[in-house]
Amino acid sequence: MGLLGRYYDQTREGKGVSKSDRRDKGLFNFFDVYTTNFWKLTLLALIWLLFSLPVVTMPAATCGFVYVIRNMVRKKGVFLWSDFVDTFTKYFWKSLPLGIADLVVYALSYIAARWYGIMGGLFPFEEGQFAQVNMFYLIGFGVVFAFAALYTMMRMYSYMQLVSFEFGYFQILKNSFYLACLGFLRNFFVIFIRAFIVVILWYIATIGNTVGFGIVIVITPLLVIGFRGYLINYNAFAVIYKYIVGPYEEEQAQLKKDAGEETEESEPIFTDTGKREE
Repeated sequence: MGLLGRYYDQTREGKGVSKSDRRDKGLFNFFDVYTTNFWKLTLLALIWLLFSLPVVTMPAATCGFVYVIRNMVRKKGVFLWSDFVDTFTKYFWKSLPLGIADLVVYALSYIAARWYGIMGGLFPFEEGQFAQVNMFYLIGFGVVFAFAALYTMMRMYSYMQLVSFEFGYFQILKNSFYLACLGFLRNFFVIFIRAFIVVILWYIATIGNTVGFGIVIVITPLLVIGFRGYLINYNAFAVIYKYIVGPYEEEQAQLKKDAGEETEESEPIFTDTGKREE
């Protein structure tokens, strides 16, 4: 069953999404879904900020954020507040390991990159002096930077898997690594767009003393957070469907065909695990 392992769960109630709505249809579909849900994404970003306390509640808030966007991409009906709160509540504890992993990986990467950079002559010591250029340490800096970039790509998929499948943490991390590699070009493009947005915000913040900074403070929650989250999760949905859900559906269809059973167009793809069980 490929990346899916044995944890795929089809217990979601009701019909699934037709295959015509599941496929990645390119830029037209990307902007169509985005413009249709623009104001919901803005409100979602504000809700995410309201619920996000670093490490403690941010992982659960991210689960709610990802779950709502995933349903937007699937063109399902979205009940913004209830969907977010239900997912936040259910995944408050389940998401903590991912949040702790994020903290540990990025903290250690920062410490290691700074140390290698200083020793390699890329960054100054606290006294302001630079060490002599050392290629060994510069290579170490490059390795740490590459690892952090890879983990950033993996992180695009971890939270969506958590709210979509009955996977364990090891399976999520393993799948995320494979997906980061298989969808490398798409992932790189997403990271490039995210970096470009940061550069634009930094440039705006430097305009007119506090005026530019004020503009950034306003547009970040109203425009940037929603678009950034949508960009990441639209890409994640497309790659997960291509490499996880698609092969599974083909396998199940073939099994039914071999058994002489009729296949239905609207079989469930993702579980609605964000909803609390009654």
